[in-house]
Amino acid sequence: MEMHFLILYLALPSILLQAIRQFLLRRKIIVGSPRIIPGPRQFPIVGRVHDLDRFCMWKKFKEWADIYGPIYRTSMMGQQFIIIGDEKIAEELLIKRGNKYAGRPQIRALFDHKTGPGYVALMDRHEYWKEQRKWVHAAMADFHRHHFYGVIEAEVRRFLAILLIDPAKFHAYTREHCGRIMSRLAWDDATQGKQNGDSADSTLGQMSTSGPIVNTMGFLWHLPWALNPWKKFERAREDGQRAWWLNNFQVAKKRYLGGDLPENTWAYRYFKGIQQQGNLNLEQDEKAEEYASCMLGFQNLVGVVTIAGPLEFFLMAMTLNPKWQKRAQAEIDSVCGDRLPTTADMPQLPIVRACLKETIRWRSSVPIGE
Repeated sequence: MEMHFLILYLALPSILLQAIRQFLLRRKIIVGSPRIIPGPRQFPIVGRVHDLDRFCMWKKFKEWADIYGPIYRTSMMGQQFIIIGDEKIAEELLIKRGNKYAGRPQIRALFDHKTGPGYVALMDRHEYWKEQRKWVHAAMADFHRHHFYGVIEAEVRRFLAILLIDPAKFHAYTREHCGRIMSRLAWDDATQGKQNGDSADSTLGQMSTSGPIVNTMGFLWHLPWALNPWKKFERAREDGQRAWWLNNFQVAKKRYLGGDLPENTWAYRYFKGIQQQGNLNLEQDEKAEEYASCMLGFQNLVGVVTIAGPLEFFLMAMTLNPKWQKRAQAEIDSVCGDRLPTTADMPQLPIVRACLKETIRWRSSVPIGE
């Protein structure tokens, strides 16, 4: 309890500075701008953070958009935000004019993610971002054309078996299942599946506004190191993740040079590309290895955080709608007989495709409406 009071005491100067900054910024807007962007009434220091639900704040954003229009202003703990509530405007500004207007905000609970090389999806537009994005897009497209070389189907058999044994653990099993698929595609090592899933979940938690409180109360991030549990946690988490990615990368490089790494891995594709550039022995300095291991590691991680959630909701949807589960199963039986379906069967499975699409609509990974 004494520690909590001490942290609050040390945070008071930051709170006062935020209040002064907010006052000066508001005065500057009023004096220097010919037109003030509309928005909800702001309160000292907090702005309008007090009536935002951390777990579904887009609902409040939609409510304000209905009142103040498709572009409006708000603030949270001294940070200013422009909210775009119209899809066409967002597309025009962030996609068509992306080089000018698009970027990434600083997620307070992460270190230096905008500059790279750790998380390509969270970088600003610079050379690291361009290079990693181009490589990952090409690798994904190539593997998709080859139906991911049967890795998904092979892991599905194991996933179904452990679900039958203990269906109550479907949440943990689903995350591990996605982690195993991505680890096989990246490094040819399915045993990394659980750690991959846990790493992805921990990273996603750090990125979220419903995660560490510093993501909404940024001034707490600036507390001294000795009294800053958020910085300590993130330093240990990121260092551990980077070390794990680097070790996987170095093991894969050794296997590649020894002729033991399968061609149907992203690591093989990367090493082959390096050799085609004339670096036959794959000699790289520490910075180059860190860059490559982060690129492959984050590609690995993204496959978990984007697929595990929808897969869990699909299982839930089928459980809650046994009528459609039976129709989907009947369609699979008629097309596939006694064998398991594969991605190549999807064109002949319209009911299954419809169930998958309805799951995404029903429980989208990102808010797409009411």
